[in-house]
Amino acid sequence: MALALPFSPMTSPRDLLNNAREKLTRAIGAEEGRRVLNEALRRAGVSSVDSAGDLLKVAEQLMRRGGLLEAVARSLKIQAILAGASEPPPPSHAGDRPSAPPGG
Repeated sequence: MALALPFSPMTSPRDLLNNAREKLTRAIGAEEGRRVLNEALRRAGVSSVDSAGDLLKVAEQLMRRGGLLEAVARSLKIQAILAGASEPPPPSHAGDRPSAPPGG
């Protein structure tokens, strides 16, 4: 027996952007949602959501705002990862690790 998924595994960039708009509109209203999304796009360095990776960048910008926007952004981040985006590895800090074992 096959499991039917309620969504298409291939989400279009337009669907990703529309979903982000819808979630923001429900959370903070249409006008403020547009303003916040445009600001997040600008800060993320993208002009539109053309890929799951773009959505992830926008979500990360929104998460920095905290509060309700962070909650919405976390939902968008999960959607981006499910659509194929991958998070970059955390930055390594050379000073955090000893270069040689102690006592050596």
